[in-house]
Amino acid sequence: MNSDIVHGSFPVSLQEQELLAAVKIKPGLKVLNLGTGAVFRTLELAQRLGPKSSVHGILPDAGLPEFYNEYIQDIGLNNIELLQMTKEELPFADHFFDLLIMHCSYRDMRHFDNTLHEAARVSGPGAQFLLCILLKESLQEYFSLVQEALLRLNLHGATDAWQTLKESRLRSLKDVEIILKDAGLSISGIVLRNYGMSFLSCRSFLNHHYARNELIPDWELFLNGSDRSDFFVQLESCFQSNYGINKPYTIQMPFAVLECMPDSRV
Repeated sequence: MNSDIVHGSFPVSLQEQELLAAVKIKPGLKVLNLGTGAVFRTLELAQRLGPKSSVHGILPDAGLPEFYNEYIQDIGLNNIELLQMTKEELPFADHFFDLLIMHCSYRDMRHFDNTLHEAARVSGPGAQFLLCILLKESLQEYFSLVQEALLRLNLHGATDAWQTLKESRLRSLKDVEIILKDAGLSISGIVLRNYGMSFLSCRSFLNHHYARNELIPDWELFLNGSDRSDFFVQLESCFQSNYGINKPYTIQMPFAVLECMPDSRV
C-alpha cells in the first residue's frame, strides 16, 4: 500500500460515503470537487489521496475560503485549494482533471446542464467523473404538502410557478443520461440508494433550515415576503392534518451515484 495514501477522518453522509467509496484512489491525481458539502469532502479527499495529489474545491458562498483556509493550515494539509466561484465558468484549462466529484442537492440543480458541460470540458482523457443526484421520487410527501398549502391560500399563480421549479430540480435518470450525453459524458456505473433524514417532530422539521431554505431555495420566484409568512402557517396546518405536528417525521430522499467518463471527442 502506498504510504502517501491515508484513511480520512471527516464525518460524511450516506451520499458522501457512496461517492467516496467509488473513487479510484491513485497517487498524483488532480481533483475537482463540486457541489454540496464541498468543504468537508474536499478535506476528506485531500487526506485520502495524499500530498502528491492536488484537490480543488469550488465554494458558492463568499467568505468561506478565508474561514476554512485557517483550518486547513491548522491541520497541515498542503494539497488543497478552496475557490469561491460559480461552477458554470471554471477557470481551468481543458482536460485538466483526473477526478471530478459533483454532489447535486435539490438547490444545486439550478444550473445543472451548464455545470455538466464545464465539468466535461475540464475532464482529462480517461478521467473519472462521479455524480450524485436526488431522484425524481425524492421528497414527494413534503412537496405535495407545499402545494396543498399554496392552494389553501388561493395562490394559484404561485402553485404553477412552484410546480415548474420543482420539475426543473428533480430529474429522472433517463433525463440525466440525456443531459450527460449532450455534455460529452457517458455513464459507466450506477448505484441506487435511499437516504432518510429523521426529525423529532414535524414541527422540528419545519423549523429546520433544510425545510425553510435548502428545499425551496428560490422563494422569490413564486412568493413575496408576506405570502411566505402566511405560507408557513398554512404548511404547519397541512402537516397537522396529515401527520400530527408533534409526531416524528422522516423525509425520504432516494438518490443515485453515477460513475461517468468523458467522451473521447470532448
